[in-house]
Amino acid sequence: MFLFIPNEDTKLKIRFLITGSINTIFGYVCGVTVYNSFYDKISILLIGLISNFLSISFSFLTNKFFVFKNSKGSFFLQYLKSFLTQGLVIIIGVATLWFCITILDLSIYISQGFVVGISILLLFILHKKFTFK
Repeated sequence: MFLFIPNEDTKLKIRFLITGSINTIFGYVCGVTVYNSFYDKISILLIGLISNFLSISFSFLTNKFFVFKNSKGSFFLQYLKSFLTQGLVIIIGVATLWFCITILDLSIYISQGFVVGISILLLFILHKKFTFK
């Protein structure tokens, strides 16, 4: 019988995927909650900014303390790097979505699936090599 014993890198990837799922649920609930709380008081753009700020902040904390278990370095600098990383991945994701749909003529379903996969991979690499290095 084959017994799989994960190494530290595999454990890191598993923690990243679990945390990413939790962060996605939090982001969705946060967006809906901020919208329902303020839709008649502020613009949708401001609602989006607030919910994204909260979601990225939550993601930063879960990645810092659960995934990468990083207590070294400047908290503020890592927090700023987290926003830069998320921003870069969003820009790449939007550009990739446009390219897949407009140039490659792929469906939104295939294109969005591809973007999600690329985004997960990029976020993992950038957080590991840049944000929490």
